This record gives sequence, structure tokens and C-alpha cells, in this order.
Amino acid sequence: MHVPTSHHWQCLKRLLCYVRVTITYGLAIRHTGLPLRLTAFVDSNWADNLDDRTSTSAYLVYLGSTPISWCSHKKRTVALSSTEVEYRVIAHVAAELE
Repeated sequence: MHVPTSHHWQCLKRLLCYVRVTITYGLAIRHTGLPLRLTAFVDSNWADNLDDRTSTSAYLVYLGSTPISWCSHKKRTVALSSTEVEYRVIAHVAAELE
């Protein structure tokens, strides 16, 4: 907001183009008669990448039967144990659910 540059203007135009193209997209949350509950699934592997021994983690969050959030990424740091990797991804999902 203070001292905007041409880079900021380009980013704004790109964002508005994205919104214009995806304006009809949405999530269909159907009423099934059951209460809507948040359900999260997480998984990770420990040091699976043979090049740098980093881990990969993923999660998927459902609201009822509709996926509303998901992520899969390679960790930047090398974990010392599989427990550490699992704890990190669970903490990340807990923050996402907050």
C-alpha cells in the first residue's frame, strides 16, 4: 500500500485475471443428512529421497465428503527419525484446522 511499484501492479493484474477465469469454480458441499465434520488424513515418508535424504509429507482435509484443503511437499531439512517427520506434518495440519 505504501510506495507501490510496477511489479505490484503486474501481480494485481495477474490476480484479477485468475479471479475472472475461475469465477464459476467452487466446491460442492452436499447435504447428506449427516453432520458436517472435519476429517484430516496425513502421511509422510522418512528420508525417502536418495539424493538428499529429505522427507515428503502430505495431508488432505475433508469437510463432510468434500476435500477442502490438501498439500504435498518435500521437506527442506533432514529429519532425524520417522516420528519427527510424522509430528511435523500433524502439527502443520493442526495449524491448518485452527
